[in-house]
Amino acid sequence: NKVQAVISGHVHQATEIERNGIVFYTTPATSFQFMRHSDNAIIATNSPAWRKWYFWPNGRITNQLYYL
Repeated sequence: NKVQAVISGHVHQATEIERNGIVFYTTPATSFQFMRHSDNAIIATNSPAWRKWYFWPNGRITNQLYYL
């Protein structure tokens, strides 16, 4: 079986990064989000969010971000 994606639980921001054919996802939090590319834990102004996953019978993986 080939690895298609690596999914990580909430790190207070949504990211999607592809490396060597594998997509790495982080999931936002349903509380506050952190500012991207910051050396300190600065709270961002964007809304809380969550990510819904869809695992298809053909092996395809899709997702949708929902902001509160």
